Amino acid sequence: MTKIRTRFAPSPTGKLHIGGARTALFNYIFAKHYNGEFILRCEDTDTKRNIDGLAKEIAQQLEWLEIKPDMSYFESEKQKREAENQYVIRLKLNTKDYHWNDLVRGDITIKSQELDDFVILKNDKYPTYNFSVVIDDHEQQISHILRGEEHITNTAKQIALYETFNWTIPKFGHLTIIVNEFGQKLSKRDEKTKQLIEEFIKLGYPKLAIFNYLTLLG
Repeated sequence: MTKIRTRFAPSPTGKLHIGGARTALFNYIFAKHYNGEFILRCEDTDTKRNIDGLAKEIAQQLEWLEIKPDMSYFESEKQKREAENQYVIRLKLNTKDYHWNDLVRGDITIKSQELDDFVILKNDKYPTYNFSVVIDDHEQQISHILRGEEHITNTAKQIALYETFNWTIPKFGHLTIIVNEFGQKLSKRDEKTKQLIEEFIKLGYPKLAIFNYLTLLG
């Protein structure tokens, strides 16, 4: 069996809420169940929205939850910023269906016409999320990707990139979203709902209680 490697890749543009923490936990538990490895990767390519010190804060809160990565790094460590240009680079898609057997939802198919020729390199020479995440997941030999259902469309785009490079495609599983009392998806910028891990820490919640709560949210 191929060595299991999972990852949690938060963006330092908003604080860690219970939805992100649950995603990290499920990836961590899945990897450790199969004696695999769990990686923490900070997706800091959105330079205009990154918040200083937030990546360290997220890592500390995961450690508080006993979610300890085997390796952690910043995605930008692999980038070299260059002078701005007035053009972007897009991936030209073939007319086809992108299909995968989702670990949570079963068969999913998205037509290429729903995606258009999406940008992979911005005019500041920084890669877009979908491009950089495929490169990193391939280099880190990520075998399974568990994340929220809002990434389903991204998965089709990423499969297109895997096929372009002729790389092995990881197995994908899209978790259900966690909603607030009004049935709305949690947002890391929503200050009205008590959802941030730092809030539970300050209120004195035992970490094992939060750990158990997140585990049962699936």
